[in-house]
Amino acid sequence: MAADTHVLERQGSRLSYQQQGGAAPCRLRLAGLAALLAALPSGEALATTAERVFAAVSPSVVVIEAGQQQGSGVVVAARVVATNCHVISEAGQITVRRIRIGHAASLVRSDRARDVCLLEVPTLDAPSVSMRPAADLRVGATVYAVGAPQGLELSLSAGLVSQLRGSEDGPLIQTTAPVSPGSSGGGLFDERGALVGLIKFQLGRGQNLNFAVPAEWVASAVNELFAWRRCRAAPEPQCVIEEALAAARDISEQSSRSRALRDIAAAQAEAGDRQSSARTFASALATAREIADPRDRPWALRDIAMVQARAGDFPGAIGTSREIVDPDLQSWALRDIAKAQAQAGDIPGAIATARGIADPYFRSWAFSSIAEAQAEAGDRQSSARTFASALASALEIIDPGLRSRALRDIAAAQAEAGDRQSSARTFASALATAREIADPSERSGALRDIAEAQARAGDRQSSARTFASALASALEIPVPIIRFLALLNIAEAQARAGDRQSSARTFASVLASAREIVDPGWRPWVLRNIAAAQAGAGDFPGAIGTSREITDPSERSWALRDIAAVQARAGNIPGATATAHGIANPYHRSLALRDIAAAQARAGDFPGAVATAREIPNPNYQSEALRNIAEALARAGDGRSALEVIDAVSSPAARAHSLAQVASALASARQESSNTR
Repeated sequence: MAADTHVLERQGSRLSYQQQGGAAPCRLRLAGLAALLAALPSGEALATTAERVFAAVSPSVVVIEAGQQQGSGVVVAARVVATNCHVISEAGQITVRRIRIGHAASLVRSDRARDVCLLEVPTLDAPSVSMRPAADLRVGATVYAVGAPQGLELSLSAGLVSQLRGSEDGPLIQTTAPVSPGSSGGGLFDERGALVGLIKFQLGRGQNLNFAVPAEWVASAVNELFAWRRCRAAPEPQCVIEEALAAARDISEQSSRSRALRDIAAAQAEAGDRQSSARTFASALATAREIADPRDRPWALRDIAMVQARAGDFPGAIGTSREIVDPDLQSWALRDIAKAQAQAGDIPGAIATARGIADPYFRSWAFSSIAEAQAEAGDRQSSARTFASALASALEIIDPGLRSRALRDIAAAQAEAGDRQSSARTFASALATAREIADPSERSGALRDIAEAQARAGDRQSSARTFASALASALEIPVPIIRFLALLNIAEAQARAGDRQSSARTFASVLASAREIVDPGWRPWVLRNIAAAQAGAGDFPGAIGTSREITDPSERSWALRDIAAVQARAGNIPGATATAHGIANPYHRSLALRDIAAAQARAGDFPGAVATAREIPNPNYQSEALRNIAEALARAGDGRSALEVIDAVSSPAARAHSLAQVASALASARQESSNTR
């Protein structure tokens, strides 16, 4: 028996629906079909709606030109255009075009995870659209796409909502409205002309598989922008923190995002919001665990633990430290936690943390910090006992160089705590240990550092004797270039210790050692180090004269950078600026100008600091300089100017970090102000 088939055939004025294969025909009258069609919108009605929607929204739809990229945008507030971030991702310059007239635009808000960016267009005079939540749409609803496919401005297409791909904060809209390259960032509108989404992408392998991000995400970005504008007018720590969180959201690299979240959590703690701080620290930790490079992950966790400790979250800090797989980094983190606990007055907790440190060097350092805190609190007896624990830990260190360093630091801490007698004994132990070091270069360095610590502790006589031992060890070094460097370091240390006369004599030995270096390839390096030492001693004309003898351009730029940095620290801003402008290498010039801007900010010359920062050719160092200036302004109580400076920082990572630092400074300044009342 043949299979049944179904056909529609015309019979007079009726359509006959017949099941072939023996079944009786079924007739459908045209009147019934007409009634069915009457229930659907007429072509004329659809056309009328489309025309009305286009007339209403077309004045608000624009073309975006961003370098080699072209897309669309929608005016969502006065002189504010929304588009997809991927449309402007590679742009150095952005132009918004409407009716063939171009307007310069700048990025003022970005949410790259959602692909929603807002542009400020100061010269654009166009009405803004109304918005409707995409969550209110229903599958099957008619929608209209208006954009610039293939650069064809103000093109209209119609389609249906195929599906709403759910999200708690707004669903992704799947639509049959035809779109093409160039439509991205254009508007998807409902039948009333309300914006329900921004066209995002199409799936190339399917038909009518087009998607739009929901209007809820656009509205959220607009609300954030207006909140930021209000914050800039009247800065408060909380609103600055919200902006920092928005910037951190745009950081794609996990290490940078983890650092930003860590700093924001610290700012929240500084502002007194412990609950939010704990949540943000948790986000920083979750991000750190995602870091792909296993070498970077322990460092990120260590940094988070240290900041948690400084923020007073000791249980959280200890918990984070337990995740650090590198034993040295874990010991380092626990040392800082113990120090923070001691400074906060939690001596029993600090001692418990110190005892849990596996590495004797870091354990010694932790006990020494606790002892200092006890002495500062007036508990000399407990301080002496804790110093004894520090010494016991130091004596466990096998390497004499490291043991000497630990003993030196304990001796310096004892002197700082006022126990000169114990300090002298510990310095003697450090010296005896340093003399055990076989390598004359390492021994010279250990003795030099002890001598400088003795000078800081006020024992200049012992310091002079130890410097002499360091010189004797340096002269034992058989390799001329290493001997030269050891002598140079001693001369610089003597100058820092205030013994200019001895430093000058040692410097003569440095020059004599330099003449023994016959390899011409080393000469630029030698001269660069001599110039740096001359600058450190305050002989700027001599340093610049030495730099002129350097034939290698990179080494000469490096020398001038070092000279400019010392001049800036000494307050000689005109001299430092002149030196910096003579640096040919843009990298070294950037570093010099960064240091000059920092010195100007410390001196309160904020306009000068900003002007210097704007000269920095390297964008990373420029961001760093602006961040330092903004933080200094916030500490000085000028939050509005601080935020104006940050607006020039474009990198999300640098911006998030800068905002977190400013929020902390504002919170700290407010706390200090309330304490003085």
